[in-house]
Amino acid sequence: MNIFVLATDKCTVSAVYGIIDVFFAANYCQGQRYGEGKKDSLRCQIVTITDKPVVGYNGFSIMPTQLITAEVPDVIIVSSSVETIIDCCAEHF
Repeated sequence: MNIFVLATDKCTVSAVYGIIDVFFAANYCQGQRYGEGKKDSLRCQIVTITDKPVVGYNGFSIMPTQLITAEVPDVIIVSSSVETIIDCCAEHF
């Protein structure tokens, strides 16, 4: 299964890399249980809208690992935005 994680400016960097870690762990567990290459693995790539690095909310750059137009993925996961969360909380202070 091909999975794209779409990173955007001011996204939550840990969410982008964290989901990739989850899929990596899933592939590892699947390999241990069924044997390497016995089942299709989850192929996860980071993409950006412009195919250029973006800067997350914490100031760290996120580099795309594949061009967004390289293929049609089975799943696209969109990164979360910290500003949305902070903006809703700011009204109460």
